[in-house]
Amino acid sequence: NDANYATESTGFVYIPAAGDWTFNVNSDDGFMLTFPGASLTAVSASHLGSALGANGELRYNGGRGDNNTFGVFNFPTSGFYQIRLVHW
Repeated sequence: NDANYATESTGFVYIPAAGDWTFNVNSDDGFMLTFPGASLTAVSASHLGSALGANGELRYNGGRGDNNTFGVFNFPTSGFYQIRLVHW
């Protein structure tokens, strides 16, 4: 039904300099954000339940109202990186 759905968005992000870059996902319920080739090094959230995923994903598993989850990803070099966001 229209209350249960998921979306997947993919593309590329240009990272102009190697190092740590912070990304935020504002979600109402769960999500998973990944950058293949980068490593997730820190998570900050305004709601309990955010966690590092098994493969370096920034993710929130569960239901919640509108909240932010910040993740710091370390990119080893500058350049284009694939981005994948799954939201449910």
